[in-house]
Amino acid sequence: MSNVINPLVTTNIVALRAEAVKAEAKNYGARKAYASGLNNIAPNNVAWYNLETNGQKLPDVIKVEKDGYYTDLKGIDYSNPSNAWKMIKQYAREDAINRSLFGEVKPETVEGEAEAESVGETRETRTLTLFLVDELTAMHKRAMKTSINKPEEYTESCKLAHGIIMDAMKAMKIDVGAIGLK
Repeated sequence: MSNVINPLVTTNIVALRAEAVKAEAKNYGARKAYASGLNNIAPNNVAWYNLETNGQKLPDVIKVEKDGYYTDLKGIDYSNPSNAWKMIKQYAREDAINRSLFGEVKPETVEGEAEAESVGETRETRTLTLFLVDELTAMHKRAMKTSINKPEEYTESCKLAHGIIMDAMKAMKIDVGAIGLK
């Protein structure tokens, strides 16, 4: 922790800063533990943290928890419960990968090939495998939505490119049929 004191502020503000950092550290640990706990109560083989993104419903036990979490956050006038839930899902995914839950596997790390991505106020390093899975899935969803909602934009060249994207997804062992459009 930094002991930098700006000559324009009082030591009181330095103490307040220290308490704010301490609260963030506790908050981070509590969210990670809660996410792991949600993985523990999730039905077998259900990567629940991906379901809402794919337009599917959460398992009842997770839905009840999510509703309770939102209610409790609103009870303390938390400004953005959906962002907090997004972080919980991110930590749950990381936990599932680390513990090989729900068919998740640790992506192979290629030495020197990791991309730093901003996620809210945190920094996350994605392996090449995770990067490819995320980006290919996003491109596939965009192409599918365009083919449905704006078929005039879904040209022959777009169809060919979309086919190549789906082939790449299959090469990465992504179940293309399981991808929702939400």
